[in-house]
Amino acid sequence: MEENKVENKIQKEPKKQFYQQKWFMIVVIIAVIAIIAKVSSSKEEPVNWSNLQLSEHIPEPKRGRISEGVNLEDYLSISIKNVSNEYYEEYKKECIERGYVVESEKSGSQYEAFNKEGYKLRIAYIGKEISISLKAPEQMNEFVWPTNGIGAMLPATTSTLGKITSDSSSTFRIQVGNTTIEEYNRYVRACEEKGFTVDYDREEKYYRAKNIQGYKLSLSYLGANHMEIAIEKTKEEKSTQSVSQEANNTKTNPPNNDNQTNNKQNTSMNSVKENKEGEISEEFKAAMDSYEAFMEEYIDFMKKYTNSNGTDLSLLSEYSKYMSKYADVCRDFEKWKSENINTKELSYYMEVQTRVNQKLLEITN
Repeated sequence: MEENKVENKIQKEPKKQFYQQKWFMIVVIIAVIAIIAKVSSSKEEPVNWSNLQLSEHIPEPKRGRISEGVNLEDYLSISIKNVSNEYYEEYKKECIERGYVVESEKSGSQYEAFNKEGYKLRIAYIGKEISISLKAPEQMNEFVWPTNGIGAMLPATTSTLGKITSDSSSTFRIQVGNTTIEEYNRYVRACEEKGFTVDYDREEKYYRAKNIQGYKLSLSYLGANHMEIAIEKTKEEKSTQSVSQEANNTKTNPPNNDNQTNNKQNTSMNSVKENKEGEISEEFKAAMDSYEAFMEEYIDFMKKYTNSNGTDLSLLSEYSKYMSKYADVCRDFEKWKSENINTKELSYYMEVQTRVNQKLLEITN
């Protein structure tokens, strides 16, 4: 009995890692740190702290050598080289004293938190080096909740401060500010009352579910009184419409041979059985292909930056678009709803990751 419990836990673990993207975030963060560290080491000139666009929001380091990674209006990444773990703890304390205590999380030698203005700080100590990233809050405006289209299927939010990032016949996505975690939880319950309870998946800061028509809802509490809402028309919903249309056609033009219907049903059942026995799902393959394409494009960008010997800083203006594409990759993983990862999917994952690692070595070596 105990062995079965352990086996079931192992089988379900990969789903959590893929679906929540924690493993994927680690892969991307480590790759980015390695690449930026390699590229930045070619810069001999010291970094002028006042030239870093968000530097006024974090303490200026007193030790080590500052290496610039990304310096944008809304995103900053730097590293402090040749410092001890003791100084990491000292610098972390300074950041806390500067107000980075909102919704703080600590994991090993990593600390992240918001300040009251909504700036998100992440610092980590990796191999005698402190990695620092700072993201400015999203710029939001007053909005009116849609009264038609796919967004109208959801309850209006209490807050009217936000940013609509997608509004089409198949997708509606919005970030909403001035929303506490308690208000977020109330909104989750309001969506449940609207019927979004099919195949639900709930954790502390996210909720995923469909309604009976097959529309998929994704809710996330992003931190610092911000939440994200997304609803989309899924392939399943479109398929349901096709099935309904086929049923109507059957009523109008009934088949002459009952065996034809039985054969279709048997074929369908065999297809489902095949998928359960270890086929690569379309959603999983799409997610892995999206990840590989993202990394290939990012590596090409870093090659251009490396070849410029760090002098073409205009290339860094492209960095923000990769963060946006990273969000798209995460959404592709959200579409993968398997309970576990089968042998063929694991093999394909290893194949993709091997190709990505080989390409990363071209830059970091």
